[in-house]
Amino acid sequence: MDIEDKVRLDCFNRGYEQGKKETAEKFAGVAMMTRERAKQIERLFREYENNKKELAQDYNVPVPSGVQYDKICVQSDRFTNWTEEKYVKYAADREALCKKIFIVEETLFWFQLEGNGRERFVQYFFIDQNTWVSTENKFFIAHDTLARWRRDVIEKAEAVGKIVGYFAQKN
Repeated sequence: MDIEDKVRLDCFNRGYEQGKKETAEKFAGVAMMTRERAKQIERLFREYENNKKELAQDYNVPVPSGVQYDKICVQSDRFTNWTEEKYVKYAADREALCKKIFIVEETLFWFQLEGNGRERFVQYFFIDQNTWVSTENKFFIAHDTLARWRRDVIEKAEAVGKIVGYFAQKN
């Protein structure tokens, strides 16, 4: 691990701890995240491979083309710009997709920097969607340890999501 990675990890951990402290002070005794947020983060990891494929394909790029107004099927109220709406919707969808991918990749990156092998746990448990029992057997850990590691991954992903601004949106 070079010096830049150590500085990046240190800055992230400081911001992460500060965010945890502020959240704890703000909600005073209430759990840091809701079950819905945890399920949403698990869904991000589950859909990671499909999101990467969708982003790489770019199959839904709107292409501006001439519209033939002499055809009966084309109607316009002359107040909306359909082409602009298509591009804005495509840009918003693509931005949300990029944020989802970034959250997963950044979480994996931070566990790689820690160097204790938890990135393999994240890959095996969250992305490959293996069961609790098979994960416990593969990594030779107890059920409580697995639950703690899972919570750590979800908290780190939540911190990254807040930094990126993903959880500010209504998803």
